[in-house]
Amino acid sequence: MAKKKEVQLFAQHGLRYKLLIAFSLMSVIPLLILGYLVTNYIFPHLETLETVSLVVLIAIFIALMGFILAKRLVYPVIEMAMEARIIASGDVSRKINVKREDEIGALGSSINRMTQTIKDNMNELSLYGRKTKDLNMEIHKKVLTLSSLLQVGDAMSTAAKLDDILSFITAKVSQSYESGYSLLLLPAVEGGSFTAHNTYNYAEGELRNIKLRIGEGLLGKLLKDKEMLIVDDTITTAPEVKELMSNYHIKNAVFCILGTAVNAKGILIAGNDKRDFKYSEDDIELINIFAKQISIAIENDRLMKEAKSLAVRDELTGLYNKGYIEGRLDEEIKRAIFCQRPCSYAILHLDQFDLFRQKEGELAAEAALKRIADTLEKSMEDLDKAARIAGDEFAIVMPERNKKEAAKFVEELKKKVINTSVKGRDGKAKIDLSASTGLSENPIDGTTAKELTEKAAIDLKG
Repeated sequence: MAKKKEVQLFAQHGLRYKLLIAFSLMSVIPLLILGYLVTNYIFPHLETLETVSLVVLIAIFIALMGFILAKRLVYPVIEMAMEARIIASGDVSRKINVKREDEIGALGSSINRMTQTIKDNMNELSLYGRKTKDLNMEIHKKVLTLSSLLQVGDAMSTAAKLDDILSFITAKVSQSYESGYSLLLLPAVEGGSFTAHNTYNYAEGELRNIKLRIGEGLLGKLLKDKEMLIVDDTITTAPEVKELMSNYHIKNAVFCILGTAVNAKGILIAGNDKRDFKYSEDDIELINIFAKQISIAIENDRLMKEAKSLAVRDELTGLYNKGYIEGRLDEEIKRAIFCQRPCSYAILHLDQFDLFRQKEGELAAEAALKRIADTLEKSMEDLDKAARIAGDEFAIVMPERNKKEAAKFVEELKKKVINTSVKGRDGKAKIDLSASTGLSENPIDGTTAKELTEKAAIDLKG
């Protein structure tokens, strides 16, 4: 509506009205001169109305021919000006229709070419904008992926729980696609099959309750001798793939084996329900990266557990840990039986230490445990070994000591522990501690490490 009004205003103040005014002015003077010449020199004696009318008609005809010629020159220019104004306002779909071989036709053709060039450039800019948008989305996706991988690396470096790491990776795999889902199958405790350990955005479905064995069943056979199985709209011709999609209600999914089919650590499943979807090389690479992260996390957890089992010292106190002291007790019992010598075992428990921890704080509790451990370590004789076996419990292995000798030694240890200077939250006040002990001896109370530890625990409670 605004464009139409603009064109009307343009026409009212344009060449069309100026042409009419110019024609009127140009016609009056020639007609007057023509009338004067005709009446005085050409036809000095006009006697009839017909003759006068003929003269007037000839004059009018000549004037009209001039007007028509001027109009043919000016009107195309007016039309081109109005079309150019509309094009300039943004409507590049318009086209100037001037079919002439003169300068006006050339001008119209030039304007049409310019309009087409502008239109082509606008289309290129629009295409460039769409490509830029897609590129920005890809960059954003890769940045998020990199951020996720860095977060996984940080989690592993800070010794986060394996379940937390696997849940995080599974969620990130699912969030890589709109309406995506993911499952992580890990070896079951028994049976050698793979079952769903972590799922994300996959509430109900056949895959959730699957028990997969590589090489067995439809999916297991498809995964045999493969590290990855891709299912999308580009590979639905194979009968077994069609059957797989039908049985598990899958539209698009990638099954990625962690490790090898022979020695698989698990299976990562990433899928979505999009129509006409095809996994790109970047998609496959991304899933591969997440699968490797899961493999690294699982292997890292295994190595940490192995290292922990091989460690012999408690990280906080520096005393021997529970695993070492139980093994050492077992060895000392065997030696004592072989040499027919005594061997005693004691447990020292800090009474109400949890209340102390709650009241004074974790830092004060750790400081207290370190000081108590230092007291025990300094009190040990050549063959004695002290260990921290729980948060507030310590154990002592005493070769060559019978129960009476061990009881006396443990009572002295208990007094030293109670008298250990332990400070509270403010770092000044001395906190009084109390302790309880339990004692057992080989062979009176047992002939194995398990029997002696159980007997000492019973004695502690009694």
